[in-house]
Amino acid sequence: MNRQSGNLVSLVAIGVVVIGLASLIAWRWYETADVGGDNPPAASSEAQSTDKSTLEQLGYEGKRHTSSQKAFSIVVPNGWQLNSNTEFDGMFAGTLEYDASKEPVVELTAYGKDGPAKFAVVMNTEVGYGSSTFDAIPGEEFSTNAGVVGVKKVKMYKAGDPLGMGDAEGGDKQYLYEFKKDGRYYDVSHYVAPGGTDDHEFVEKVARSLEIQS
Repeated sequence: MNRQSGNLVSLVAIGVVVIGLASLIAWRWYETADVGGDNPPAASSEAQSTDKSTLEQLGYEGKRHTSSQKAFSIVVPNGWQLNSNTEFDGMFAGTLEYDASKEPVVELTAYGKDGPAKFAVVMNTEVGYGSSTFDAIPGEEFSTNAGVVGVKKVKMYKAGDPLGMGDAEGGDKQYLYEFKKDGRYYDVSHYVAPGGTDDHEFVEKVARSLEIQS
């Protein structure tokens, strides 16, 4: 399967996303805005208790949330607002604002707002994000706190490079943390727009919190 890395996908292509999900690294995210009046109300993902030692190891305050189809879970940092898509196993965030005083919010919905995803974590059943865009990039070993060994790769985009539904401005950056277990790929990504804030050090802490359900 020939896969293509990308940044954005339009709402009209939502049906294709379920099939070709693995072809995108940071795409448009979805929250509970009304689109055409047909969106069902979102439900909230139930947080699981996170022991103090785990939080001390991660280095941030947060709550563990499980993906909609229960393939994986992550400790979502306090202050973050994520969308957990109910049609496929993926969590997305458009902003990454940490606030230790506010518990994270994770909404379950398949619809919503159009915007670039700065953070995404997705389970893929066929192949991971190892498309031609990332194949040529050397990676380094990266492990979760649960002992799942994966790889970290970083991609810098030049002006005119293919990026999602269009071309990169130049200076776009993509971080990828990919894990494989039992024939499935679990991909964490962080997209940094030109001039945007690079939060990869914090995202790496979240990536290390990944637990794959057996």
